[in-house]
Amino acid sequence: MRKWTMLMSMVVVLCFVAGMLVAAEPGAKTEKPKPLMANGVVKSYDDGTKVLVVTVKHEKEGVAMDMSFTLTDDTKITAGKEAKGVDALTEGVKVQVAYKKDGDTLTAVAIQIAPGTEKPKGAK
Repeated sequence: MRKWTMLMSMVVVLCFVAGMLVAAEPGAKTEKPKPLMANGVVKSYDDGTKVLVVTVKHEKEGVAMDMSFTLTDDTKITAGKEAKGVDALTEGVKVQVAYKKDGDTLTAVAIQIAPGTEKPKGAK
C-alpha cells in the first residue's frame, strides 16, 4: 500500500512540474488583443502633450463625442500607403484610429487619414 501511495504522489508531482514547464516555455504564442477602432474628424492635436482629440459620432445613438488619444513614438500615421507625420493631423481631417485602452488612457497604435481629407501644407 505504501508503494502505491508513493507512486501516486510521484505521478501528481510529475504532472505538476510538466504543467509548469509548458506554461513557462519561451516562445509560446500569446495572443495580443486586437486594437479597438474609432472613426471621426480631428478636432485638435497638442504637440506638447502628444494628445489627439477626435470627434466621433456614436453609430447607434447618433451622438457626437470627443475622444482623446495619446500618441507615442511607435504610433504609425499613414495616408493610403504613404507614411505621414503629426503635422498631417490638422483640424477637420477624417481619420480612423486603431487604439488600445489601458485604464482610462487611450493610446493610438495607428492612424489612417481618409483619402481626400488631408489639408495641403500651409492651409488652415
